[in-house]
Amino acid sequence: MQKEGASYGVSPAFFLSAYGESFGPAQVLDGLSRIRSLDPEARWPLVAYEPEVFDPDRMESWTTHSTREVAQRAADLGLSPRCFAAHYLGELLVRNPECGETIVAAEMPRCAALAHELGAGTVLIPVLSAGSEERHFLRSMELAVRFASNNALTVAIEQVPGRAASSVDDLLRHFEHVPGLRLWFDTGNAAAAGDDVPSAIREAREHIVGTHLCDCNDAGSSEAPGDGEIPWEGVMAGLQAVPSELTLDLEIRCPAYSIRDAYTAGYKRVAASISGVIQEVGL
Repeated sequence: MQKEGASYGVSPAFFLSAYGESFGPAQVLDGLSRIRSLDPEARWPLVAYEPEVFDPDRMESWTTHSTREVAQRAADLGLSPRCFAAHYLGELLVRNPECGETIVAAEMPRCAALAHELGAGTVLIPVLSAGSEERHFLRSMELAVRFASNNALTVAIEQVPGRAASSVDDLLRHFEHVPGLRLWFDTGNAAAAGDDVPSAIREAREHIVGTHLCDCNDAGSSEAPGDGEIPWEGVMAGLQAVPSELTLDLEIRCPAYSIRDAYTAGYKRVAASISGVIQEVGL
């Protein structure tokens, strides 16, 4: 991560909060303008978003035309896609774990085409598979990584509490088993899994290529930074040691009416944490 001049973005949680789980390209088009309006005074560089297909039934709505519309609108607004989030693919792997390799063989070409059309370099797959299905999941990821590398893409996974990749120990074991697999580090999910978040970042730093920044409290693991128990200056210090260039993408699930307030507060708190780290270590 850059030592100074941090850049910011939003995760798919922004679209989920605004439109619900069945959002498609029309909602993403509308949401892009709402993202840009979060920072009208350019107090922090808000440059990134994460297009996602959450519901498997909505994949068909991402036609060549609708995808190009999203890509053009994002470019016009100065927003870049950090990844294509294929939540739907993680969902399909849960439904049919023993058919994972067949599913990946069928869906990765579609994911790759969509990622390329949007201008994203990474396909992000959340680990929704149960721990008992870890073997099937890893074999699926081997195939996904192989296909992606042949198509100038990266595959990253996102840890999910209680699933086959939950703790940092799980993640490191998976990265050893599947070389080339990368991590989209979710701070709230790491805390919910019982990890010390700054320590987990340091242990996994060589594999991290993206972030979902949120807090964790009794209400859930996608709260605004500062609304839970995560030590944010420690998180920012850990991210400073990540070799990949990152944007700081907020992952806040909230009612639609409170999106602006929640995300604005989150950006302010993360920026303040970065300032604290810079002052402490003299960057």
